[in-house]
Amino acid sequence: MAWHGSAFHLASALVIWQAACVPAGIAAVMRWPSWDAARFTCFFLIRLTALAVFVSLIQYGLIWLRVIRPELTAAGWVNHGQDAYQIVERWLTEQGVPAAEPVLVRDPPSFYHATGRRAVVLPRDLAFLAPTAARYGAGCAVLEGPGIARFEGALAFGLLVDWRSVLRTDALGQPLALFCHEREEKR
Repeated sequence: MAWHGSAFHLASALVIWQAACVPAGIAAVMRWPSWDAARFTCFFLIRLTALAVFVSLIQYGLIWLRVIRPELTAAGWVNHGQDAYQIVERWLTEQGVPAAEPVLVRDPPSFYHATGRRAVVLPRDLAFLAPTAARYGAGCAVLEGPGIARFEGALAFGLLVDWRSVLRTDALGQPLALFCHEREEKR
């Protein structure tokens, strides 16, 4: 099995082949001796129309939320923590952390979208935090939710040396903490 949605995204290439095969499949079903073509046509068209209406309503709802009523997105129930990421960006800017220096974060695309700053995926296993930070030149890590307690536990047991908590926020009920390598803190 593929991880992180790879199978889902790769499956989109099959849509063209499926579209080409559907008419042939319908024609084969229609040739079955026990199949009533008029009943099948009515059955198929009603359900296809209902599916088209359902998909159209969902798409209209998304357009309404993101284009027609964007203030709902700014209200925070759709912005997926971007307010907290902007708080982190302000802190990094105030501390003089260069914009070219990446940050370790759980969701790099959202972090980049909210801040314009490069980001690297935070490793799941905190044993790989220091090597990942060193490899990509990241001096800070953004932890969210349960990850904060895991990181603090690793700090308490001495598993992560030279890291400390520098910022905590609870923007819109989403706990977030910024931990920086002490070398990076002495700017």
